[in-house]
Formats: sequence, structure tokens, C-alpha cells
Amino acid sequence: MARRCVIVGAGLAGCVLANALSDDFEVTVLELGPARGITYPRLAFPRKTLGVVNTFCHGRGGTSNLWHNGLIPLRPDDVGDATFKAMLEDAARYADRAAAMLHFPGESYSRSFAGLLNDVESLAAGIGTFADGVDTLVYPKHTTPLSPPSSAECAFDVRSIRVETSGERITRVSWSTPEGDHSADADLLVVSAGAFGTPGVLTDVLEPFGIDPGKAGSGFIDHPMGFVGKLRFPKSVADSVAQFGLLDRGDHECRSMIRLRSDDGLLGCAYFRPCLSMNNDLSIYKYKSLLGASSGRKRLRNALSPRILHPDIVSEIVSHTTGLQIPTRTYSVLFMGEQRERVGGVHTDGDTHTIDWGISDAELGAYSSMIDGLFNQLADVAETATVTRDLTDEWLWSGAHHSGTVTVGDADSDLLTADLQVRNTANVFVCDASVIQEHSYANTGLTIAQLALRLADALRR
Repeated sequence: MARRCVIVGAGLAGCVLANALSDDFEVTVLELGPARGITYPRLAFPRKTLGVVNTFCHGRGGTSNLWHNGLIPLRPDDVGDATFKAMLEDAARYADRAAAMLHFPGESYSRSFAGLLNDVESLAAGIGTFADGVDTLVYPKHTTPLSPPSSAECAFDVRSIRVETSGERITRVSWSTPEGDHSADADLLVVSAGAFGTPGVLTDVLEPFGIDPGKAGSGFIDHPMGFVGKLRFPKSVADSVAQFGLLDRGDHECRSMIRLRSDDGLLGCAYFRPCLSMNNDLSIYKYKSLLGASSGRKRLRNALSPRILHPDIVSEIVSHTTGLQIPTRTYSVLFMGEQRERVGGVHTDGDTHTIDWGISDAELGAYSSMIDGLFNQLADVAETATVTRDLTDEWLWSGAHHSGTVTVGDADSDLLTADLQVRNTANVFVCDASVIQEHSYANTGLTIAQLALRLADALRR
């Protein structure tokens, strides 16, 4: 009789795992959201909201329904946590398979990325000298939401997951849907409910193993991001800046960034986004985000605002509707910074996620120093500059790279081992953004898929 693996969550990690394991296991996927379409959970924010738009959802494919798959390696050398660094080094061998599952069109993402990075470094050399180097983010032009394989048994609108145990093993999983109660014998259980969902699953479903609710859900980190200034470049570097900002390679494109590092070691990056005005207006930035991420009636209502006539908004609309970039030598600076303080947390009560997120004064100071350093490096290149040097958290919102809510390490206090196994259990694992302990400035999708493939190989063994 085939072994059965039950996966909780049909998001990025859950779908990658289900596809990777389907030849070796009977796979059952349990998803909180609907089989068709998506739902947005109820959210409560004690301190700071994630942003003006929804940054995650429930349903088949999870948040791959909302965001393009920006592919960038998380460099192990940018990570300070020794256990997580070793995990990244081990997962590097899965980069090509992971990128292919996330719709990268080439035969080898690693080879393509190395060539792209070389081209980007040449473009950057034509603009200026950047002390911390540059990097690039690859976007496949054709993407679809992820999905479990057709061979998997999938249950949607799942509530009330329960387990039966024998010693340190889970032996059976039960769940409820609107159609009734269901159950299945389980050789393995993998929790992939995301940075917000997984802590609640661990504390509720794994109650027989005594998971400490105080450990699951703490340490939430994200990427604070926002537009912080404007630059106008001379004609001599205009072409290099335009290609650095957006390099088209046919079936994929690259948005490159300048790497930044603060004196205390925090990492960040800066992108150049074409615009038409030098006005550094926070309300316009927020409106552009709201307009771009809304759809249907909400987008129509947002479009009725007089702010839609702002030159920067007009240029964005033309770019998105025609695929053409309005010729310009003026660019917005989009900043993204990492968090390492891990002071926030998440908690689930019924259908409501309480998300305690904030940006500390120390982080804001580090981000401001990075931005100062960037504009100082560009002082001799740019014709004019407008910059917000003393950031407040009003200028920054979530990069939608929610991470870090489950601890991984060698200590008995860590919930997971480096193999992503729940401590003190024999057949329970976790794999999703919750296990990402640090993320520099990198989009997390590729890393999640790499870790999922690494876990799938371990489970097969």
C-alpha cells in the first residue's frame, strides 16, 4: 500500500511539495480557501498595517494568485543565522527545478541568471560605482497560479483539522468541509499554511505534542518598502539607467537593483522606476499602489480619483496597458530593506489573523543611512535629486514577503530542526515562508520552492 502524505495548505510551498511527492506518495492536500477563486482573511493590526492592498489570500495556489513570481536567489553569504545559511547552501542545488516550477522559461535558471547578472553589472558600471554591488530580479512574462497535481486528493474550505497519534507519530488526520467529515491514514504530515497560517495549525493540530503557543507565531519579519526619492539623469547615462531598470529578454524580463548595506550590517536595495515628475509625493505613491493592485469595481472606483491625472500615474498606465515605456530621464527610487529584530508576531483566533508588525527606530535609522549612501554615490551622476532622508514608517509598507514565524535551529527551544522536522515528532514537518529566518532584500518565492524540493527529497529518502 502506498504511503500517504497529508499537506496542509495549497499555496506556493504546498503545491510544489504536492507535485514533487506525487510519484512516491498518495498525496492529500487540505486547503482553507475555496476550490475556485480566492478569499481574503479577516485581519487585525495592533500597530501597523501591511499596506493599502491585500498582500495574501486563501485558495488553490495561495498568493501566487496575486503576485508574479519574481525569481532571485537568497544569497547564503547575506545571512547571519548559521543554521539557516547552511540550509540555503544545501538548497542551492534545487534552484533550476524550483525556477522551472515557478514558470521560468529557460532550460537552466542558474546559467541564465549568471549571464544576466554579468550584463547588469556592465550596465551599472556605465552609471556609477556602487560599493555593495548590484543584483537582479527575474520575472517570467507568462505565469499562472500554482496548483496541486491532478493525482492529488484535494479538499477545500477545510475546517477543524484533527490528528490521531501513536507515540511521536501522527497516524491519522481528520478534517471537516461543508460536505461533511473526512479522514485518512497518514505516514507524513507537512504543514504549509504560510507565515500567518502555520503557527495556528501547529498550536491547534499538534496539541497532543504540547507545542508551546508562545513559540509558534513570534518573530514575524517582512520587507519594508517604499518610494523614497526621485532622480533625474543626464543623457550620457540615460540608456544604461533605462536598461538597468528594466531589461527585456523576450520571455522574461529583469528589474535590477543597487545593493545597500548599513553600518550595522542590515541589507537593502534600490530600484529605479521610470516617472515623469520630480515631485516626491507620498499620497501619489500610495494611490499608484492601490490602483495597480485593485481590480474590477474597486479599480473603477479608484480610477475616478483626480489623482489619476498625475504625470507619474499616467506614465504607469501607459506602461501597463501598452507595454511601452514613456521616454524619460526621471526615475523614482523604490527602496526595500530587511528586518532582523524579529519583535513582531502573528496570532489566529477563529477566522481572524492578528498581525503585529512594525518598523523599529533602529531599522528606520539604518534605512535612512542606506538611502543617504545611495544618493551620495549618485551625487556626481544625477542632474537633480529629491529625497526623503529621514524616513518615518508612514513611507514604508509590506513587501508581501511575510516570513519567520517558526523558529528553526539546533536548540531545544527551536520548533523545527534544520531538516524542517517538528521537534519531538517523528513524521511532522513544516515548509513555507514561516521557516525563512532571514531574507536580506530577496523576494522569497524561489527560496520557498527550493526548500520545498529539498524537503521532498528528504521525505522520499
